[in-house]
This record gives sequence, structure tokens and C-alpha cells, in this order.
Amino acid sequence: MTAAKSVLTPLSTTTQLTSQFGTPLDDAIENRAMLGSLQYLLISRPDIAFVVNRLSQYMHCLTTDHWTCVKRLLRYLAGTVNEGIQLYHHSSTSIHAFFYADWAGNKDDFSSTDLHIRVPNCPVIYCDNVGATQLCSNPIFHSRMNHVTIDFHFIREQVQNGSLRVAHVSSNDQLADALTKPLPRPRFLQLRRKIGLLSRSPS
Repeated sequence: MTAAKSVLTPLSTTTQLTSQFGTPLDDAIENRAMLGSLQYLLISRPDIAFVVNRLSQYMHCLTTDHWTCVKRLLRYLAGTVNEGIQLYHHSSTSIHAFFYADWAGNKDDFSSTDLHIRVPNCPVIYCDNVGATQLCSNPIFHSRMNHVTIDFHFIREQVQNGSLRVAHVSSNDQLADALTKPLPRPRFLQLRRKIGLLSRSPS
């Protein structure tokens, strides 16, 4: 892979990852180890979060198609080896989250993450779906939505007690897109810069 040609995005927009395509790998131990290692890289490389987490969903049944995607990801990383998130001791502790409104497209789980971080200000979730934003704060909309999952009820309760704020953001400024789906190269590169991925000079 060291001589492989680099690519500008970690995943093609036309790639459909499922367990149904490709031939099952005879020995997927090396592939599983590779995906496990890539999980650690997510700490400083959120630009690969979508593809790594998506591939990890198939660790129990990896196929040749999945391995092709892993190799593409490695080609992307080879071309962006000096990129990463810079965190400083004087960085703000304010939390701003970007919510992808189609998160329920995957019905497998609705888990959430508790970061256990004390923050001086109320965290803000930015959502590009006007209906979802209104649902979080307007009880009139809430009364008409009996089928909404428990996560929305939890978020609405947090908004009502002042622990959380949900704000609308335009689709052009929705940073969650870079973390939740494959994007065309220009859009991916634009969002990669916006989420704070910096190029460091090699030491």
C-alpha cells in the first residue's frame, strides 16, 4: 500500500456498503485488526469517522467489497498523513454538536453518548431539519407526533429544562454531513476544513 496512488475522499459516493455484496473473506482476522486500529485514529481524524464506523458494522461478515473500501481508506490516509485536529489547552470547552436529521435511516440502534464533561454554557445542537428543530421546543408539534422515538422525547425534555439548546443551521453549514455519509470531493474537502482538520508540516 505504500506505493498506492492516494485518493481525495475516504469513500466513493457510489459505494453501497451492505453484508450482501462481495465474497466472504476466508480469514478476516487481519481486516478486523485493521478496522480496530482505525477506530483509534478517529480521535484526531474525524474525517474518516463515517467510513470506519460503517465498515465496523460488518466486522462479523467482512467481504471482498469491504476490504476494497478499507484499501481505499488507506490510500486516502496515505495522501493526508499530515492532517489532523489540533487541540490546545486554552481551547474553548463549549460544546456544539451538529445533528444529521436522517440519523433514523439506520434502525439498528438509537444509542447516545454521555461525555461526562462539565461545560460552562448550555450545549447547542445544530440541525438542518426545520421540523426536527421545531419539534424539540414546540409542544404543539409534539402532541401530533406520537410515533416519534424516545430520543426526541429526551431531547425535548433537555431543551425544556435548559440543559440543551437546539438551533437550525442551513444544509450548507451542516458539518455532520462529513461524519455521516459519503460526499462528493468538493463538499467533503470544504467540510473537512470547517471541522478543523489542519495540515501539519512533517517533523
